[in-house]
Amino acid sequence: MTGRNDTCPCGSGKKYKKCCAAQQPAYATNAKNVQAASQQLLDAVALHQAGELDAAEAAYRTILLLAPNESDALHYLGVLAFQRARYAEAAALIEQAIAIKNDTPAFHCNLGNARMRLADYDAARRAYEQACRLDPRFAVAFLGLSNALLAG
Repeated sequence: MTGRNDTCPCGSGKKYKKCCAAQQPAYATNAKNVQAASQQLLDAVALHQAGELDAAEAAYRTILLLAPNESDALHYLGVLAFQRARYAEAAALIEQAIAIKNDTPAFHCNLGNARMRLADYDAARRAYEQACRLDPRFAVAFLGLSNALLAG
């Protein structure tokens, strides 16, 4: 995660606290700031979907500086780590998201994907099973479960 005295992830070369952090609203649990964090998350996801992985990663990390318990940002950062073949990091980030919000099938399915790449087939199976329990129509989770059972 980027600290206040670290170089800003936007690439400006400035310290984070003098650059992007200074432009961010202080995070508090009021509706206005929650909406701002939500908009930042939408913007980060748009960057991610556009393939702008460096910018998306920086955006997710900025959100997490403001709202460390933002489960969706943790999850998407985990997905991005997975896409960059950083499977242990992906699993750890997605597990943090699940610890905050454990009722989202996609979180468990993506944890299963990371665990499969780490050859931890039992953990992958458990993650896929939980995704299937949460959404019995989640075909991708059932496919992952079948692959974990075959591999393990």
